Amino acid sequence: MLAFIGSVLWSKCHKNVLCVCCFLFASVSFVALPTVAASTPAIEADAEQAAQATLKDRSLVNQSRNALLRATDNKAVVEDSARSLFVASGLFELIEQIPISTAESFEQALTVDSLPIIFSDIDQTLIRNAVRSAFKFETFDKYMVGALRNTMSDVERGDMLDWYVTDLGARVRKAELQNSLLTEQQRFEEYQTYLTHYPAGVVRQKVIESLDATMRSTESAVDMMLNIQIAFNLSLSRFLPEEQRLSRHEILGMVRQHEQELLSQYREQTKDVLLFTYHDLSDDDLSELDEQLASNSGQAFVAAINDGIKKAMFAASLDLGDELGALLNTPPTGPGI
Repeated sequence: MLAFIGSVLWSKCHKNVLCVCCFLFASVSFVALPTVAASTPAIEADAEQAAQATLKDRSLVNQSRNALLRATDNKAVVEDSARSLFVASGLFELIEQIPISTAESFEQALTVDSLPIIFSDIDQTLIRNAVRSAFKFETFDKYMVGALRNTMSDVERGDMLDWYVTDLGARVRKAELQNSLLTEQQRFEEYQTYLTHYPAGVVRQKVIESLDATMRSTESAVDMMLNIQIAFNLSLSRFLPEEQRLSRHEILGMVRQHEQELLSQYREQTKDVLLFTYHDLSDDDLSELDEQLASNSGQAFVAAINDGIKKAMFAASLDLGDELGALLNTPPTGPGI
């Protein structure tokens, strides 16, 4: 269900071009990112420190996850069907990958790309810390569980919980966790190469297209990416010199002007993502998954996931703009959003 998130992050990190965070600087922002020929010893040392910090992040996330799973023995947690669905569907494990993958991608990009000139004098360690601070697991947990609780009825959550204990539900969950683009970018690229030689059959392509429409994967991917850029630039713009500052109307206009082009590009990429994610499932399995997600309960589930992840990314991007803006030592022009 969250394949489109990996699609957004992977497309901006592909071959060390730009991670999603760096892309924000260059896409609708104020200064393009130049490329450096090679990493310096200082940068490599920073990267080593970042790697150690990332391992620490993974340990903390795993501790939080284990604590939550143990807490399901508690009656109050069991009765919270939104939290139960969050765990049973695998969303918890997928969501916990987002802050780590974002930080890792940003750190990798810093070894081959320099930052916009306004950040040229800022310690890169501080920038990495800002990314980690903004893209917190707790933010995504809050908004995702909140959306499952507020968007779906008890009956709808119950229907989806029942489906996830079926054989197909368990296999779908396994496929989405094992083939997440947030952790399996290299395997995905190898699979894309495979598809150029052995393309999917007509029947499978039609099922994948239907599944994309049912999940609203392409639209959600583009909407999420645009909202990340809007939130980040609205927040950061307050800290910039007046001549570089953009109004809300200008930011919205710049972000939205390429929306249709992005939809077209992402629709093709989403097909490959879904083919990769569910490559071990049969055409009949995918048709059954499509039917389940097209049901009233399934559509409520899809809407909740898309709403929750969009709000979480928006909130994290606002925080990132604030965190980076604070490093510029420039008083903000307003209180922010």
